[in-house]
Amino acid sequence: MKISSQRAQNPFENDNARNSTPEDLPYQFVWTEDFARLISPKNHILIGARGSGKTAIVKMLSHEYLSKLNHESAQELINGKSFIGTYVPMRLSWVGGLKSKPWLSDEGRERHFQWRLNVACCSAFLSTVESCLLTYFDEDFERIIGERDISIEISQAWFSNSDSNSIRKIRDSLADVEYRKLLDEEKLRVNEGKEGSNIGVEFDVGLFQPVVRSIAILKKFIEFPRSAIWALCLDEAEYLSMEYQRILNSHMRTYADGLVFKITTMPYKHYTLDTNTEVPLVRDDDFKYIYLDNVQLPKKGEAEYEALKKFCTDLFERRLKGSRWDQEGVSLEELLGSSYVLSDKSIDRSELLGLIEKYGNEATIERARSLFVGSKFDDEIGRKLKGALLLREAVSKLKGNTSSQIYAGVEMVIRCSDGNPRRFISILNSLYLASSDEEGFKQVPYSIQDRLLRHFSNNEYRRIISEPGQGDGIHKALSIIGKYFKDCLHHRPLSTDLVLSFRYNVDDPEIWSVVSEAVGLGLIRPLVEKTQLDELPVKSGTFRLSYMLSPHFLLLPRRGKSVSLSSILNGDSASGLSTQQMELI
Repeated sequence: MKISSQRAQNPFENDNARNSTPEDLPYQFVWTEDFARLISPKNHILIGARGSGKTAIVKMLSHEYLSKLNHESAQELINGKSFIGTYVPMRLSWVGGLKSKPWLSDEGRERHFQWRLNVACCSAFLSTVESCLLTYFDEDFERIIGERDISIEISQAWFSNSDSNSIRKIRDSLADVEYRKLLDEEKLRVNEGKEGSNIGVEFDVGLFQPVVRSIAILKKFIEFPRSAIWALCLDEAEYLSMEYQRILNSHMRTYADGLVFKITTMPYKHYTLDTNTEVPLVRDDDFKYIYLDNVQLPKKGEAEYEALKKFCTDLFERRLKGSRWDQEGVSLEELLGSSYVLSDKSIDRSELLGLIEKYGNEATIERARSLFVGSKFDDEIGRKLKGALLLREAVSKLKGNTSSQIYAGVEMVIRCSDGNPRRFISILNSLYLASSDEEGFKQVPYSIQDRLLRHFSNNEYRRIISEPGQGDGIHKALSIIGKYFKDCLHHRPLSTDLVLSFRYNVDDPEIWSVVSEAVGLGLIRPLVEKTQLDELPVKSGTFRLSYMLSPHFLLLPRRGKSVSLSSILNGDSASGLSTQQMELI
């Protein structure tokens, strides 16, 4: 089979869906049960940390991308014309422009926001029109005539004295009117002290009305079932202030003339349930949250690692299509081998008992000896302690800059990726480059895997300090928490209850601000029950560090037992942490 130059390139080079196109993302996308939940006439707010796949998901909800997805359910939706989504990126480039006009009145700011969002939605909807033309017109001649007739009617609805006869011409007109509007507003403000402009008045009508009108026009030329779901997929709502989110909430409350909304934001960045009416949004009635960071959590009867492995394997195999590794039949297991620390077969029972006697506390040693002969040893002692003991033993032998094989193997790479697609792809990119060989595929040596994972982990930790806003506080908080866990694992006698999580119990809004921001950046993860996967704890609950930070702090990538955050921040004599640590946050 001949491989196109595009498909033959490094399949892991692009780790950000923002840069993906309809030509590549549908071939890399993994359909999940949670993605299927979004195919409904319900409003959804998708919450996820940086790199969790929010943009990929809302892009794939659009008709332009979904129509190219080779999945039975996707094709049923497209052929049945039952779900027509439009992806609208609310980029910082124009959202930031809303914040740079302090001279506007409250009414002026709202008008300006609605005008910009109307233009953005209309521009995005043109891609939906093009996709529908390609999908539902079989003959080229019919498609050309259809585009001409649809374009003329849309241009007459959006612009004064215009009859553009192609999608391209409408796009040009939109770009032109947007530029002239902004330029005219600046001139009026400087010369006459006015804050409004009459240019593009067609987009000053109610929010989403121009796109609703274009949907009605499209329906005149393509027959859609009355039950068809028309969705606006608004990406990156975390950039919107509370007043603009309140406007969106108002439209979710009223169901905006048949539109449903799929809105993405980072954890704790949906600032309010208020609307511009006296009635706030009602969760589960007006909308549902979907917490994407828990998409890969195990369902009933499934182990955590198996759930992560399935998702990562699917993503790996989809990325591989058409690449050099695909032709060579490479699997994750062949690429990475098995982890010495996390593998089920890395040590026998006698060696394990020796490590327990070396590092365990008295109660654990006594219990291990009593259970050594019976069948309960592996389940009650070995399974819980083996990884920690092997990790501690390996770390104790590290000298200077000597290489190690601790953070290596398929189990370790999958766990350290923490189910975050962007991190997993970034790790695979490093591994792909490390294994490049003109002679063909070769397994990445454990020492190189360890070096790459440590490097990736260290970079994740070090770059935090440059994050705007809370970067310095997050860096210090993670340092305190990570060093506390490291001390518990490497310098205290071990029991089967490994301390690797913390319970939030601090009554301090500044500390909560740091923790919640770290959750949004994917550096701290809340631990939720399987029955409450879409719940996010607020100023309470149990949290752990991202497994991606495990190599930096020499931790085991497991959730473990929790300890109160106040205990960590106040320190104790064993950890060497001072009571002044709260001042660092």
